[in-house]
Amino acid sequence: MLMSKAAYAKHRGVSRQTVYDWIAKGDIVMSGTKIDVEATERQRQGGEKRAMYDDIDMERKIIISPRASVITDESEDDALYTPFKATAEKAAEMVLILDDLYPPAETYAELQMRIHDASEALGLELRLIAADGNEEYVTGLEFYDAEQDYIACRFDSPFYELETLTFFRWLITKKQLGDLDNVTKAGLAALAEPFVYDVKAIYDERAGISDDEEP
Repeated sequence: MLMSKAAYAKHRGVSRQTVYDWIAKGDIVMSGTKIDVEATERQRQGGEKRAMYDDIDMERKIIISPRASVITDESEDDALYTPFKATAEKAAEMVLILDDLYPPAETYAELQMRIHDASEALGLELRLIAADGNEEYVTGLEFYDAEQDYIACRFDSPFYELETLTFFRWLITKKQLGDLDNVTKAGLAALAEPFVYDVKAIYDERAGISDDEEP
């Protein structure tokens, strides 16, 4: 459809001067002296889409598939943290679907949240292993199974956070736990790989090392 400049200004609800400005900037597609409305709209929508990505690091963007979106909709916290029953096969499938889709941790706090979500999903109480009982100097984690009244696992290497998530992931994806009665979507999502964007940055943050302090 072709329109005059005056008609297009009325169509868009702007002044004719605004339309002239758009023409001067190349934001409007002309056909002779008329405005090609369909072509202009396609160009405008393409520009809006490009603008959406201007502030995104395309090397780190997260693409959510239709199958994964039901699990990763962070806006619905109730759904994310509502316990539900899942067969061992279903729980493993949900974790694997989210590999490279669920956002990895960018900060140490986000990494801790993944561990918290995963341990709750597995029904384990998270306990800190602290040097000399001082919780400011945590050296590892242990997970207590209250139902069985025993320590289910313990990690106290320098990379205890990643070891924890790797082990929990193995338990689920290899169906070592059988069917789960109170798992959550957040807990399963926390076990998707990769766990972190940048291992060095995460552990520098845990150690309190800033970029300015690096040699």
